[in-house]
Amino acid sequence: MLSLSSKVPRAQSSPINDKHMHSINETDSFETRLSLQNEAVTEEWKENLNAGTLLFSDYIELMIELLSNQKKVNNSNLHLFTSTNLYNKCKREHEWDRWDIKILSVSGVYLAAIQRSGVIEKAFVEAGSFGRLKEYVESIRVMEDVDRGLPEFLWFLAGQMGHLPGSFNAQDDVNATENSYHYVEWIFVTRTIPDPVNYRGRTSRPWDHHQLQHFTDLQNNLSRFGFFVGIALIYASAIPYAYGFDFAYTRSIVPAIEEYFTNFSSDYLLRQLSYRATLGLAREQQFLLIKMALEAAAGNIIRYLEACVLAAREGRKAPDGSDHLVGRGLFKFLLGLRSESVESRIWRHLQCMD
Repeated sequence: MLSLSSKVPRAQSSPINDKHMHSINETDSFETRLSLQNEAVTEEWKENLNAGTLLFSDYIELMIELLSNQKKVNNSNLHLFTSTNLYNKCKREHEWDRWDIKILSVSGVYLAAIQRSGVIEKAFVEAGSFGRLKEYVESIRVMEDVDRGLPEFLWFLAGQMGHLPGSFNAQDDVNATENSYHYVEWIFVTRTIPDPVNYRGRTSRPWDHHQLQHFTDLQNNLSRFGFFVGIALIYASAIPYAYGFDFAYTRSIVPAIEEYFTNFSSDYLLRQLSYRATLGLAREQQFLLIKMALEAAAGNIIRYLEACVLAAREGRKAPDGSDHLVGRGLFKFLLGLRSESVESRIWRHLQCMD
């Protein structure tokens, strides 16, 4: 069920420029300087995310880059791992285009490989670590809640799952021994939906500022949803170990969530909405309804996981996901909605319910 939620005001921020770096004293120990630099770097990215000058998918990608390089940092190269340098490195590795749609997604293949390796069992069999994972997942009510506690939550995750065994190297393109934090990069990937050249010619006019902001927010919220699903899948994988079951217990839980997420959106409808936005035809209410549908879907996943936890606690078989994982049709309907009158009627109905 959709419910109205308040809009979160944007903070103002300058472009990425390492403005926090002045607090680092060269006379401090290397460990202190590294800690301060990490704090400054993540604070810089967080401010740019809040100001709308950095996509959420890029924010997570940059955080992964920072996590992945921690073992490589030393006294002589510390200056290379500033927010600007890491940002430019990521930017060089990807052809960024404002007409492309960038969304954070989940690699189920790598998640399954990590699960089979036994890493999740070792990481979350303890009540404290499992409890923190559970707390984060169940705290999501609106899409902005996904940002709460980041990047600290990513650091916690890396610390728990950082040591991958050699058996994980079953795939040729994965080298788990070089860097124990690359597991995050394997699970979370940025998926780009390019703008075909033949369509780009039709939309050569500049983006309207408000329409661009609405569509940027949509990309961010889809990426937040993808990140949430990734964490929910890790949580689902950890449930049996926390309650004395083995790997087989998750065989119905994890695929149900993966299938729900994989078929949730539509690249074609997203691209069509982006074209309509460049022409000034997309409306703010439509974007708000889409966001609310994402939040309703996150709530469905949370309720399904709560039912799975209850079943595991009581020693029962995991429930079927079909009773909880609903609403994909609603999201796609809102994504492709072009009727202002239908949109207005849905909005009035929700206001009456609120």
